[in-house]
Amino acid sequence: MTTRAPLAQLPRFAVVGVGNTVLSLAAFALLARLGVPGPPASATAFLIGAANGYRWNRRWTFAAADGTATRVRYLVVQLAGVGLAAALVALFEHAGLAATPAYVPAAATVTLLGFVANRSWTFAATPQRAPSPVEAAPRMLVDVKTADRFSFSHVPTVEIVVPVHDEEAALAPNVRRLHAYLEREFPFRFHITVADNASRDGTWTVARRLARELPAVSALRLDRKGRGRALRAAWSRSGADVLAYMDVDLSTRLDALLPLVAPLLSGHSDLAIGTRLARSARVSRGLKRELISRAYNRILHAVLRVGFSDAQCGFKAVRRDALAELLPLVEDEAWFFDTELLVRAERAGLRIHEVPVDWIDDPDSRVDIVATAAADLRGVWRLLLDRRPGPRPAPTGLGIDSERTAGDLHAA
Repeated sequence: MTTRAPLAQLPRFAVVGVGNTVLSLAAFALLARLGVPGPPASATAFLIGAANGYRWNRRWTFAAADGTATRVRYLVVQLAGVGLAAALVALFEHAGLAATPAYVPAAATVTLLGFVANRSWTFAATPQRAPSPVEAAPRMLVDVKTADRFSFSHVPTVEIVVPVHDEEAALAPNVRRLHAYLEREFPFRFHITVADNASRDGTWTVARRLARELPAVSALRLDRKGRGRALRAAWSRSGADVLAYMDVDLSTRLDALLPLVAPLLSGHSDLAIGTRLARSARVSRGLKRELISRAYNRILHAVLRVGFSDAQCGFKAVRRDALAELLPLVEDEAWFFDTELLVRAERAGLRIHEVPVDWIDDPDSRVDIVATAAADLRGVWRLLLDRRPGPRPAPTGLGIDSERTAGDLHAA
């Protein structure tokens, strides 16, 4: 069963129901005004409301996992509710009530029964329970080719983490391309870590095969999703002087890697970021993503008064000693992780170097823009309330619970 108590869930379910009704009516009115006939307009409006209701009830009301079967069950409950509401209105009208008064008890009955059905059937098949203190940290599976991969004689100068989730198709060709480029062009010792955060497809199998076949490549797997969580896990176990990450789609041209890490290795800067918003950057992406990116960074500048230009570019690097100070301060485990890292770094007085990049957007990106934007805005609000840079711990490690991490590592 879901974690929230029924008394806390029912008001949320009712609020979502009211919102869906308003949304469906607005959609129907718009479609009718555009000349769409009544039956298809009504069906489309219903589906819009159902999709919106599923999204909010799954995440907000019941805090349940997603899945095709769950979506189908939710749609069945919605259709049954429409039929039951019509039948109850007809019954109450037959008993002598007018149409409007008849709708009130019918809507209340359908809402209550719909809540029971969704709680006990729709979302019960994907139960969510509070993790124990031991389970609260993600478990990691590590695939390495040799026992001394991370011994002092093999510590890389630069480690590049590629966080992935359900990237079975893109992973192998792009990691091979990155590895070939680094071997051919990169003047420093390097290591690539594929950090799989709870993929449901064959991503982990591909990652393990790459770790066996390619030198200087390893793979780790976390059983909980989150790009920030994957970066934290991979960076925490690294001994490299500079820790970087880039998206698996390799949207950034690889020849920007050296300009990214060189200022960190020379001691000129503490962090380095790729920026798509500099005048000299060359960017190919859709208008919607361009507008969202610029709006988000404007919000950061206006609300948090930051100085860096592009918080969201998936191309960043940080010195290990700087990370030792920052990592314990960063709370987010998802997409807001690196934005918070940059904000904390700037507030702590660390130096951030920006590299204009050539960027080609991935048309197959499956990032949920609305959900990510909402989470980012919550993160901005949290950082606005907490403006302290936080303590500056001595760089004796990476600010993690080494005993807990060691207990979470298992040979793959």
